[in-house]
This record gives sequence, C-alpha cells and structure tokens, in this order.
Amino acid sequence: MAERKRLSGAQYRKRRAENEKDVTKQGDSLLKYLCTPHRDEGSPEELNNQAEADKEAEKSDEITVSEEFEPQNEMHGTHQESKSEVHKIDNFTGLYVNYGDPATSTKFDDHMRQILIEHGPEQVEQFDFPKDSMQRKFSNIHYNRRLVNGENIRRHWLQYSVSNDSVYCFCCKLFTSSTIGAPSLSDKGSHDWKNMSAILSGHEKSSEHLVNFQSWKELELRLQHMKTIDAEHLRLIKKKNSIGSKS
Repeated sequence: MAERKRLSGAQYRKRRAENEKDVTKQGDSLLKYLCTPHRDEGSPEELNNQAEADKEAEKSDEITVSEEFEPQNEMHGTHQESKSEVHKIDNFTGLYVNYGDPATSTKFDDHMRQILIEHGPEQVEQFDFPKDSMQRKFSNIHYNRRLVNGENIRRHWLQYSVSNDSVYCFCCKLFTSSTIGAPSLSDKGSHDWKNMSAILSGHEKSSEHLVNFQSWKELELRLQHMKTIDAEHLRLIKKKNSIGSKS
C-alpha cells in the first residue's frame, strides 16, 4: 500500500489560512441575508388580507435586514406536532427547555442563549390553531412576509406558542434586556389576529428588532466559527495520536 503523502509545514499553514479565510467571508456576509422565495399556505381570503396589509406597510420607508445567509448546518426547524416536547439540556443542573414553545422560557443567560441559537427557532405548522371569540386564528401565512413585488420572505424569527395561543419574536425574546418599553412580541406575545399582519410588519421594521436580529446572527456565526475551530483542533489531536501510536 502506498504511503499516505503528508503535507509540509508550509503547505499545512497555507491550507489552514485558506480555511480561516472562508470562515471570515461568512462573517463579512452577515448583513447581506436575502431569503429565498417561499410559497404561502392559506385561503384566498387570508392571502388577500395579508397582501393588502403588507402593501400598505411597504409604502413607508423601510429598513430591512434580510435573511438569505443560513449556516451550513441548518439551524431553523419546523415543529410538526401539537404536543409539547421538553428536552433535558443539562444533566448536572436538571435544566429543561421546550424549543417549540417560546412562552415556556422567560429568563435567558448567555448559556441558554447559546443553546437556543445552536438549536434554532422551531415553527409550529401542522396544528389546528384555535379560534378566538371573533372566529379568528393564527395562520401559517404569517410565517412569510409578502413584498410589494409579490416575493415572499420567510420570517424565521416568528414563533407560535401552543400553550398560550400567541406569537413571539425569537431574537427579541432572547436579547431584549428589559420588559419596560420592550416590543410586545418579546414579552407577553400577541394574539391580536385581526391586526396581526400590521403588527408583524411594524415589528420587523422597528429598531429594537433590527438590533436584536443582528445580535442573534452575530452570535450564531461566532458559535459556528467556534465549532469549526474545535473540529479542526480535534482532527489534529487525533492525527497526532495516530502518528504516535505507529511510532
């Protein structure tokens, strides 16, 4: 069997520099997210109402942080069941988290933020959403933002809580430091289904949301970068141990 060719010190340093350059490029593209088109689901009446509400909102000046950039390991999930799924995330402290229900989490430290961001927000879709006293309810079409040109952008930050029939903003709930003056979608959530299109449109353009969204994506990128470095470090350790065992 032919002996495996080993890289010289200069060759290895060159390859490592190229890998680090690729990771840096990902950081440079942080604020250049553009979401891929996504097809709505909903009745014609719901779609028309959504389009009209969003069209009115789009007439004003708009600051948008779009969301094309997705980490290589997909961090956004879709919750397909109505049952509550609670996961134990720390055997030592007995800490549990329900990734699919934002209403069950109230306090966030840096450790919890990292856990939730590494997992990514889950969105409830295949669920019989309850109607309110006015026979209105949440619809999957709210997970998408319709632009005036007809393009749809996925609202990955939007989460529905089965436990209290309300919607929340994933990043604002994680990074809003005080409930005083905080966006409604970060504290108690909202179930004003009649005005939901206008509420979501106004929220995603607010300065608070844009700052929190950027904090989310920056931390997500740092965590991914750390995983890349850890994986490379582990590979080098295994390689060193393998060479040592053969000598």
